[in-house]
Amino acid sequence: EIKSIQVPILQIIDLGPWSWPITILWIVGLINSINLIDGLDGLASGTAIVGNDIHDIFPVDFLGEALSVGVQSNFAMGVVIEGNSFRNVLVSANLPASFGMMTDNTRADQATAYGASSGEALNGPYLDLSKGPDNKIAYARMNGNLDESKQKYGWFKGYIMAVRPNKPIVDCVGIEGFGVSRLEQQADGSYAKILREVGLYTDLRTGEVLEEWKNPMTNETVNVYPIANDPFNYVIADYFPAPPKFGGLNDEEPPRIPFILPWQQRGNRIDMEIHINLFYPNALDPKKWVRESSGPMVTVSEMFAFHVDAQQMQDPSYTTLPFSGTWGRITPFLPWMLMGQEPGHCLYQAFMGSGEDLEQVHSRQVLDYVEKHYPKYFTAPETYDPNTPSLSSIELYAIEREPVQG
Repeated sequence: EIKSIQVPILQIIDLGPWSWPITILWIVGLINSINLIDGLDGLASGTAIVGNDIHDIFPVDFLGEALSVGVQSNFAMGVVIEGNSFRNVLVSANLPASFGMMTDNTRADQATAYGASSGEALNGPYLDLSKGPDNKIAYARMNGNLDESKQKYGWFKGYIMAVRPNKPIVDCVGIEGFGVSRLEQQADGSYAKILREVGLYTDLRTGEVLEEWKNPMTNETVNVYPIANDPFNYVIADYFPAPPKFGGLNDEEPPRIPFILPWQQRGNRIDMEIHINLFYPNALDPKKWVRESSGPMVTVSEMFAFHVDAQQMQDPSYTTLPFSGTWGRITPFLPWMLMGQEPGHCLYQAFMGSGEDLEQVHSRQVLDYVEKHYPKYFTAPETYDPNTPSLSSIELYAIEREPVQG
Protein backbone atom coordinates (compact mmCIF):
# COMPACT_ATOMS: atom_id res chain seq x y z
CA GLU A 1 0.00 0.00 0.00
CA ILE A 2 1.34 3.45 -0.97
CA LYS A 3 0.52 5.61 2.03
CA SER A 4 2.57 8.66 1.22
CA ILE A 5 4.46 10.37 -1.60
CA GLN A 6 7.64 12.36 -1.07
CA VAL A 7 7.99 15.23 -3.54
CA PRO A 8 11.60 16.47 -3.93
CA ILE A 9 12.38 19.45 -1.68
CA LEU A 10 8.86 19.33 -0.21
CA GLN A 11 7.80 17.17 2.74
CA ILE A 12 6.04 13.80 2.62
CA ILE A 13 2.39 14.04 1.49
CA ASP A 14 0.04 11.72 3.37
CA LEU A 15 -2.44 10.20 0.88
CA GLY A 16 -5.03 9.28 3.53
CA PRO A 17 -8.14 7.66 1.95
CA TRP A 18 -6.56 7.96 -1.51
CA SER A 19 -3.80 5.47 -0.61
CA TRP A 20 -5.47 2.35 -2.03
CA PRO A 21 -6.79 3.99 -5.27
CA ILE A 22 -3.34 5.38 -6.01
CA THR A 23 -1.73 2.03 -5.13
CA ILE A 24 -4.00 0.26 -7.64
CA LEU A 25 -3.32 2.94 -10.26
CA TRP A 26 0.41 2.55 -9.66
CA ILE A 27 0.28 -1.24 -10.09
CA VAL A 28 -1.84 -1.06 -13.25
CA GLY A 29 0.44 1.55 -14.76
CA LEU A 30 3.53 -0.48 -13.87
CA ILE A 31 2.14 -3.64 -15.49
CA ASN A 32 1.29 -1.74 -18.66
CA SER A 33 4.73 -0.15 -18.79
CA ILE A 34 6.32 -3.60 -18.54
CA ASN A 35 4.04 -4.90 -21.28
CA LEU A 36 4.97 -2.01 -23.58
CA ILE A 37 8.68 -2.81 -23.42
CA ASP A 38 8.38 -6.59 -23.19
CA GLY A 39 8.89 -7.00 -26.94
CA LEU A 40 12.54 -5.94 -26.66
CA ASP A 41 14.80 -8.78 -25.56
CA GLY A 42 15.80 -8.40 -21.92
CA LEU A 43 14.54 -4.85 -21.63
CA ALA A 44 11.46 -5.62 -19.55
CA SER A 45 13.22 -7.68 -16.90
CA GLY A 46 16.32 -5.49 -16.96
CA THR A 47 14.37 -2.28 -16.46
CA ALA A 48 12.33 -3.79 -13.66
CA ILE A 49 15.39 -5.08 -11.84
CA VAL A 50 17.33 -1.83 -12.15
CA GLY A 51 14.26 0.15 -11.08
CA ASN A 52 13.95 -1.71 -7.80
CA ASP A 53 16.04 -0.62 -4.80
CA ILE A 54 15.87 -3.06 -1.92
CA HIS A 55 18.01 -2.98 1.19
CA ASP A 56 18.03 -5.81 3.73
CA ILE A 57 18.33 -5.26 7.43
CA PHE A 58 21.74 -5.01 9.05
CA PRO A 59 23.04 -4.26 12.56
CA VAL A 60 25.51 -1.42 13.02
CA ASP A 61 26.49 0.47 16.11
CA PHE A 62 28.31 3.75 15.38
CA LEU A 63 26.62 6.53 17.36
CA GLY A 64 23.75 4.29 18.34
CA GLU A 65 21.46 5.22 15.47
CA ALA A 66 21.03 2.16 13.28
CA LEU A 67 20.64 -1.05 15.21
CA SER A 68 18.42 -3.34 13.18
CA VAL A 69 15.65 -2.00 11.04
CA GLY A 70 13.20 -3.52 8.59
CA VAL A 71 13.50 -4.06 4.89
CA GLN A 72 12.75 -1.02 2.75
CA SER A 73 11.89 -0.50 -0.90
CA ASN A 74 11.92 2.99 -2.40
CA PHE A 75 10.24 3.26 -5.79
CA ALA A 76 10.98 5.85 -8.44
CA MET A 77 9.51 9.36 -8.07
CA GLY A 78 9.98 9.26 -4.30
CA VAL A 79 7.09 6.94 -3.48
CA VAL A 80 7.58 5.42 -0.04
CA ILE A 81 5.96 2.04 0.63
CA GLU A 82 4.84 1.45 4.19
CA GLY A 83 3.18 -1.81 5.07
CA ASN A 84 1.08 -2.90 7.98
CA SER A 85 3.39 -5.50 9.48
CA PHE A 86 6.84 -3.92 8.89
CA ARG A 87 7.56 -0.25 9.36
CA ASN A 88 9.25 -0.51 5.97
CA VAL A 89 8.19 -3.52 3.94
CA LEU A 90 9.97 -5.49 1.28
CA VAL A 91 7.83 -5.01 -1.83
CA SER A 92 8.60 -6.09 -5.37
CA ALA A 93 7.66 -3.52 -7.99
CA ASN A 94 8.32 -5.98 -10.78
CA LEU A 95 5.14 -8.08 -10.49
CA PRO A 96 4.79 -11.20 -12.73
CA ALA A 97 6.96 -9.80 -15.53
CA SER A 98 10.15 -10.32 -13.58
CA PHE A 99 9.22 -11.29 -10.03
CA GLY A 100 10.68 -14.73 -10.56
CA MET A 101 14.08 -13.20 -11.26
CA MET A 102 14.18 -11.33 -7.95
CA THR A 103 15.50 -12.98 -4.79
CA ASP A 104 15.66 -12.03 -1.15
CA ASN A 105 19.38 -11.36 -1.73
CA THR A 106 18.79 -8.48 -4.16
CA ARG A 107 20.44 -5.53 -2.47
CA ALA A 108 22.57 -2.61 -3.52
CA ASP A 109 25.22 -3.75 -1.06
CA GLN A 110 25.47 -7.37 -2.20
CA ALA A 111 28.67 -8.66 -3.71
CA THR A 112 27.30 -8.81 -7.26
CA ALA A 113 26.75 -5.04 -7.19
CA TYR A 114 30.56 -4.74 -7.36
CA GLY A 115 31.30 -7.74 -9.58
CA ALA A 116 31.35 -11.50 -9.10
CA SER A 117 32.77 -12.80 -5.82
CA SER A 118 36.14 -14.44 -6.23
CA GLY A 119 39.15 -15.51 -4.23
CA GLU A 120 40.22 -18.50 -2.20
CA ALA A 121 39.95 -16.57 1.06
CA LEU A 122 36.15 -16.54 0.69
CA ASN A 123 35.88 -20.34 0.67
CA GLY A 124 38.02 -21.62 3.50
CA PRO A 125 39.83 -23.50 4.86
CA TYR A 126 38.60 -21.99 8.13
CA LEU A 127 35.49 -20.04 7.10
CA ASP A 128 33.13 -20.43 4.15
CA LEU A 129 31.83 -16.88 3.70
CA SER A 130 28.88 -18.06 1.62
CA LYS A 131 27.28 -19.45 4.80
CA GLY A 132 25.53 -17.62 7.62
CA PRO A 133 27.26 -19.35 10.58
CA ASP A 134 30.73 -18.63 9.17
CA ASN A 135 29.82 -14.99 8.48
CA LYS A 136 28.72 -14.78 12.10
CA ILE A 137 32.19 -15.85 13.26
CA ALA A 138 33.95 -13.53 10.80
CA TYR A 139 31.89 -10.51 11.80
CA ALA A 140 32.22 -11.32 15.51
CA ARG A 141 36.01 -11.38 15.15
CA MET A 142 35.88 -7.95 13.49
CA ASN A 143 33.67 -6.50 16.22
CA GLY A 144 35.30 -8.13 19.21
CA ASN A 145 37.50 -11.01 20.33
CA LEU A 146 36.40 -14.65 20.50
CA ASP A 147 38.55 -14.77 23.62
CA GLU A 148 35.92 -13.39 25.97
CA SER A 149 38.55 -12.30 28.50
CA LYS A 150 39.78 -9.65 26.05
CA GLN A 151 38.15 -6.41 24.96
CA LYS A 152 38.56 -4.61 21.64
CA TYR A 153 38.67 -0.97 20.57
CA GLY A 154 37.16 0.35 17.36
CA TRP A 155 37.66 3.99 16.35
CA PHE A 156 36.32 6.60 13.95
CA LYS A 157 37.62 10.02 12.94
CA GLY A 158 36.29 12.44 10.35
CA TYR A 159 34.13 15.50 9.82
CA ILE A 160 30.53 16.63 9.37
CA MET A 161 29.20 18.85 6.59
CA ALA A 162 25.87 20.66 6.32
CA VAL A 163 23.99 20.29 3.03
CA ARG A 164 21.08 22.65 2.25
CA PRO A 165 19.06 23.13 -0.93
CA ASN A 166 20.49 25.76 -3.28
CA LYS A 167 23.20 26.79 -0.80
CA PRO A 168 26.94 26.08 -0.50
CA ILE A 169 27.96 23.02 1.50
CA VAL A 170 29.40 23.99 4.89
CA ASP A 171 32.18 22.14 6.74
CA CYS A 172 30.86 22.21 10.30
CA VAL A 173 32.80 20.21 12.88
CA GLY A 174 35.11 17.26 13.25
CA ILE A 175 33.83 14.07 14.83
CA GLU A 176 35.97 11.42 16.45
CA GLY A 177 35.68 8.78 19.08
CA PHE A 178 35.85 5.11 19.84
CA GLY A 179 33.95 2.15 21.18
CA VAL A 180 35.20 -0.65 23.40
CA SER A 181 33.49 -4.01 23.18
CA ARG A 182 33.50 -7.52 24.52
CA LEU A 183 31.92 -10.66 23.09
CA GLU A 184 29.80 -13.08 25.08
CA GLN A 185 28.71 -16.29 23.35
CA GLN A 186 25.10 -17.22 24.00
CA ALA A 187 23.56 -20.67 24.48
CA ASP A 188 22.30 -20.74 20.88
CA GLY A 189 25.80 -20.09 19.47
CA SER A 190 25.24 -16.40 18.73
CA TYR A 191 27.59 -13.71 20.01
CA ALA A 192 26.37 -10.77 22.07
CA LYS A 193 28.48 -7.69 21.43
CA ILE A 194 28.46 -5.53 24.56
CA LEU A 195 29.74 -2.04 23.89
CA ARG A 196 30.35 1.41 25.26
CA GLU A 197 31.07 4.21 22.80
CA VAL A 198 31.90 7.90 23.02
CA GLY A 199 31.95 10.48 20.24
CA LEU A 200 33.27 14.04 20.49
CA TYR A 201 32.79 17.03 18.19
CA THR A 202 35.96 18.95 17.48
CA ASP A 203 37.13 22.23 16.00
CA LEU A 204 38.21 21.68 12.38
CA ARG A 205 41.23 23.99 12.72
CA THR A 206 42.60 23.19 16.17
CA GLY A 207 41.21 19.74 16.93
CA GLU A 208 39.99 21.05 20.28
CA VAL A 209 36.96 19.31 21.77
CA LEU A 210 33.97 21.62 21.40
CA GLU A 211 31.60 22.47 24.23
CA GLU A 212 30.20 25.46 22.34
CA TRP A 213 29.96 26.07 18.61
CA LYS A 214 29.02 29.11 16.57
CA ASN A 215 26.61 27.80 13.97
CA PRO A 216 27.68 29.48 10.68
CA MET A 217 24.20 28.94 9.22
CA THR A 218 22.42 30.88 11.97
CA ASN A 219 25.30 32.87 13.57
CA GLU A 220 24.08 31.54 16.91
CA THR A 221 26.40 30.06 19.54
CA VAL A 222 25.00 26.74 20.73
CA ASN A 223 25.95 24.18 23.37
CA VAL A 224 27.54 21.00 22.00
CA TYR A 225 26.59 17.63 23.47
CA PRO A 226 28.98 14.69 22.98
CA ILE A 227 27.78 11.16 22.31
CA ALA A 228 28.02 8.71 25.19
CA ASN A 229 26.20 5.42 24.69
CA ASP A 230 26.36 2.96 27.57
CA PRO A 231 25.59 0.29 26.70
CA PHE A 232 24.94 -0.19 23.04
CA ASN A 233 24.60 -3.91 22.43
CA TYR A 234 23.46 -6.25 19.72
CA VAL A 235 23.59 -9.95 18.91
CA ILE A 236 25.50 -11.43 15.95
CA ALA A 237 23.76 -14.62 14.86
CA ASP A 238 23.32 -17.00 11.91
CA TYR A 239 20.47 -14.81 10.63
CA PHE A 240 19.96 -11.08 10.34
CA PRO A 241 18.09 -9.70 13.36
CA ALA A 242 14.39 -8.93 13.24
CA PRO A 243 13.42 -5.25 12.91
CA PRO A 244 12.26 -3.37 16.03
CA LYS A 245 8.56 -3.28 16.91
CA PHE A 246 8.29 0.53 16.74
CA GLY A 247 5.75 0.65 19.55
CA GLY A 248 3.63 -2.20 18.17
CA LEU A 249 3.73 -1.21 14.48
CA ASN A 250 5.65 -4.39 13.64
CA ASP A 251 3.52 -7.14 15.18
CA GLU A 252 4.20 -9.86 12.63
CA GLU A 253 7.44 -11.83 12.50
CA PRO A 254 9.48 -11.22 9.30
CA PRO A 255 11.13 -14.02 7.31
CA ARG A 256 14.55 -15.13 8.55
CA ILE A 257 17.37 -14.00 6.26
CA PRO A 258 20.75 -15.81 6.48
CA PHE A 259 23.55 -13.60 7.78
CA ILE A 260 25.63 -13.52 4.58
CA LEU A 261 27.72 -10.41 3.94
CA PRO A 262 28.91 -9.06 0.55
CA TRP A 263 32.60 -10.00 0.69
CA GLN A 264 35.02 -9.36 -2.19
CA GLN A 265 38.64 -10.53 -2.35
CA ARG A 266 41.18 -8.29 -4.08
CA GLY A 267 44.66 -9.72 -3.81
CA ASN A 268 45.61 -10.14 -0.17
CA ARG A 269 42.69 -7.98 0.98
CA ILE A 270 39.03 -8.78 1.56
CA ASP A 271 36.58 -5.89 1.13
CA MET A 272 33.02 -5.62 2.36
CA GLU A 273 30.54 -2.73 2.04
CA ILE A 274 27.29 -2.54 3.94
CA HIS A 275 24.74 0.22 4.29
CA ILE A 276 21.34 0.66 5.81
CA ASN A 277 18.62 3.19 4.99
CA LEU A 278 16.39 4.11 7.91
CA PHE A 279 13.05 5.88 8.22
CA TYR A 280 11.62 5.89 11.73
CA PRO A 281 9.65 8.03 14.22
CA ASN A 282 11.60 10.88 15.75
CA ALA A 283 12.15 10.63 19.51
CA LEU A 284 12.13 14.45 19.54
CA ASP A 285 8.50 15.46 18.98
CA PRO A 286 8.61 18.70 16.94
CA LYS A 287 5.69 20.08 18.95
CA LYS A 288 7.83 19.94 22.10
CA TRP A 289 11.34 20.15 20.65
CA VAL A 290 10.65 23.00 18.25
CA ARG A 291 14.26 24.06 17.74
CA GLU A 292 15.88 20.63 18.06
CA SER A 293 13.57 18.36 16.06
CA SER A 294 13.87 17.88 12.30
CA GLY A 295 10.25 16.70 12.09
CA PRO A 296 8.02 13.75 13.04
CA MET A 297 10.11 11.19 11.09
CA VAL A 298 13.86 10.68 10.79
CA THR A 299 15.60 9.70 7.54
CA VAL A 300 19.11 8.31 7.99
CA SER A 301 21.56 6.34 5.87
CA GLU A 302 24.66 4.64 7.31
CA MET A 303 27.45 3.43 4.98
CA PHE A 304 30.43 1.29 5.98
CA ALA A 305 33.37 -0.11 4.01
CA PHE A 306 35.64 -2.70 5.65
CA HIS A 307 39.07 -3.95 4.56
CA VAL A 308 40.47 -7.13 6.17
CA ASP A 309 43.62 -9.17 5.60
CA ALA A 310 42.67 -12.31 3.65
CA GLN A 311 45.18 -14.62 5.35
CA GLN A 312 44.12 -13.48 8.80
CA MET A 313 40.47 -14.13 7.91
CA GLN A 314 41.26 -17.81 7.31
CA ASP A 315 43.63 -18.23 10.25
CA PRO A 316 41.78 -19.51 13.36
CA SER A 317 44.61 -18.35 15.61
CA TYR A 318 43.35 -14.78 15.01
CA THR A 319 40.52 -14.62 17.53
CA THR A 320 40.07 -10.98 16.55
CA LEU A 321 40.50 -9.34 13.14
CA PRO A 322 42.02 -5.88 12.67
CA PHE A 323 40.32 -3.87 9.95
CA SER A 324 40.40 -0.47 8.29
CA GLY A 325 37.69 1.31 6.38
CA THR A 326 35.41 4.29 6.01
CA TRP A 327 32.12 5.37 7.54
CA GLY A 328 29.64 7.72 5.89
CA ARG A 329 26.34 8.98 7.21
CA ILE A 330 23.39 11.09 6.07
CA THR A 331 21.24 12.36 8.92
CA PRO A 332 19.07 15.34 9.87
CA PHE A 333 20.79 18.31 11.44
CA LEU A 334 21.95 17.39 14.94
CA PRO A 335 19.54 18.49 17.69
CA TRP A 336 22.04 20.75 19.44
CA MET A 337 22.59 22.69 16.18
CA LEU A 338 19.10 24.16 16.74
CA MET A 339 18.16 24.06 13.06
CA GLY A 340 14.57 22.92 13.64
CA GLN A 341 12.89 21.81 10.42
CA GLU A 342 15.19 23.84 8.19
CA PRO A 343 15.54 21.92 4.87
CA GLY A 344 18.80 20.05 4.61
CA HIS A 345 20.88 17.43 6.38
CA CYS A 346 24.28 16.52 7.79
CA LEU A 347 26.75 14.47 5.77
CA TYR A 348 29.46 12.55 7.64
CA GLN A 349 32.72 11.26 6.18
CA ALA A 350 35.19 9.43 8.39
CA PHE A 351 37.90 6.84 8.56
CA MET A 352 37.36 3.93 10.92
CA GLY A 353 39.29 0.90 12.05
CA SER A 354 40.55 -1.35 14.81
CA GLY A 355 43.85 -2.87 15.86
CA GLU A 356 45.73 0.39 16.42
CA ASP A 357 46.51 1.90 19.78
CA LEU A 358 44.14 4.80 20.40
CA GLU A 359 47.08 7.18 20.74
CA GLN A 360 47.97 6.41 17.11
CA VAL A 361 44.56 7.72 16.06
CA HIS A 362 43.38 10.40 18.47
CA SER A 363 45.20 13.43 19.80
CA ARG A 364 46.26 13.61 23.42
CA GLN A 365 43.75 16.40 24.07
CA VAL A 366 40.88 14.19 22.86
CA LEU A 367 41.97 11.23 24.99
CA ASP A 368 42.52 13.50 28.00
CA TYR A 369 39.00 14.85 27.57
CA VAL A 370 37.57 11.33 27.61
CA GLU A 371 39.69 10.38 30.63
CA LYS A 372 38.39 13.43 32.51
CA HIS A 373 34.70 13.27 31.57
CA TYR A 374 34.06 9.64 30.50
CA PRO A 375 36.73 7.47 32.18
CA LYS A 376 34.70 4.25 32.15
CA TYR A 377 34.48 4.38 28.34
CA PHE A 378 37.96 2.88 28.10
CA THR A 379 36.54 -0.38 29.47
CA ALA A 380 33.86 -2.59 27.94
CA PRO A 381 30.82 -3.65 29.98
CA GLU A 382 31.37 -6.89 31.87
CA THR A 383 28.20 -8.83 31.08
CA TYR A 384 25.36 -8.87 28.58
CA ASP A 385 21.81 -8.26 29.77
CA PRO A 386 19.19 -8.64 27.01
CA ASN A 387 16.74 -6.64 29.09
CA THR A 388 18.95 -3.56 29.20
CA PRO A 389 17.84 -1.17 26.43
CA SER A 390 20.31 0.17 23.88
CA LEU A 391 19.14 3.72 23.26
CA SER A 392 20.04 5.89 20.29
CA SER A 393 21.75 9.24 20.80
CA ILE A 394 18.47 11.00 19.89
CA GLU A 395 16.56 8.98 22.49
CA LEU A 396 19.18 9.85 25.10
CA TYR A 397 18.98 13.52 24.09
CA ALA A 398 15.21 13.45 24.71
CA ILE A 399 15.77 11.93 28.16
CA GLU A 400 18.74 14.00 29.34
CA ARG A 401 18.03 17.46 27.86
CA GLU A 402 15.33 20.10 27.97
CA PRO A 403 14.01 21.99 24.93
CA VAL A 404 15.72 25.30 24.18
CA GLN A 405 13.26 28.16 24.35
CA GLY A 406 13.13 31.06 21.94
